[in-house]
Amino acid sequence: MGQSGQRPTLSVVIPAYNEQEALPGFWARLKKVLDDSCPEAEVIFVNDGSSDGTIDVLGALQSEDARIVVVDLSRNFGHQAALTAGIDAARGEAVLTMDADLEHPPEAIPDFVAAWRKGAEIVFGVRRSNSRVGLFKRVTSRLFYWLFDRMSNLELQSDSPDFRLMDRKAASALRSMRERARFLRGMARWVGFRQAKVEFEPGARSAGETGYSFLKMVRFAANGLLSFSKVPIRLTTFLGVIVSISAFLYAGYALYQGIVADAVVPGWTSTIVVLSLLAGFNLLALGMIGEYVGMVYDEVKRRPIYVPRAILRSKREAREPSEGSETDSG
Repeated sequence: MGQSGQRPTLSVVIPAYNEQEALPGFWARLKKVLDDSCPEAEVIFVNDGSSDGTIDVLGALQSEDARIVVVDLSRNFGHQAALTAGIDAARGEAVLTMDADLEHPPEAIPDFVAAWRKGAEIVFGVRRSNSRVGLFKRVTSRLFYWLFDRMSNLELQSDSPDFRLMDRKAASALRSMRERARFLRGMARWVGFRQAKVEFEPGARSAGETGYSFLKMVRFAANGLLSFSKVPIRLTTFLGVIVSISAFLYAGYALYQGIVADAVVPGWTSTIVVLSLLAGFNLLALGMIGEYVGMVYDEVKRRPIYVPRAILRSKREAREPSEGSETDSG
């Protein structure tokens, strides 16, 4: 990874999008935890195309602490891409990802490190409670995990956000996965390795508002399901078979009534209803196929997952993207 000197034990990766108000308080707590438990760690902040003063705040923090690395992306690529950029830049023996809004408490980091030192190669953070999360989000989140567990060959831990630690081997395996529809929660499960969990009490968001709108959450959930399951498109095939059999049986009934019973088959209303249902099903099936085709289309273009403007290491020293950064689409 182009490092100089000794490899840090731990790399902490934090994506930041318009977090200028939250960063000072977050860093104060994170710095205290690292000073007490892992002073040789490096801290990688990824500025995900922020439109506020986030990059200036990060520059000021870096000038005070040489452990800070700033990955400045050329625009906003999204949370999962920003996490990927930080993981790519990490040099530590273990990589821990977390958010900067203090919903992932820095004080839980020693528990992650302890589980790793006991032999776990991936340590997942699991919320003890989600009382701070709204009812709608709690219900939809549980529905998503329920669907994901039944539609894929992976079992996700419910209430497990992107607060996790990965051993260097696991992080390297994750780096090799360059698909554009990023769902790191599923990808981290897919790579295998020895896994453990650490429960934590989520904190209150320190400042600002969440960057995940309802539409972004829907897109995120769709990426997760479509990336790890073929059930949606197989379901359309199954429904197509059922509809075809039903239509064949109804055609036989209509022929019998017209030829054998010499009766007119009533039901103009039912015919219109059936046609409407079939048209709706056809559009649904085409939309489902289109989602998969669209994902394939994004993959074959082989565009980078992210584009870094600069990677700033200690002494405010900038370097051009090289190995470990997104110079090609891998």
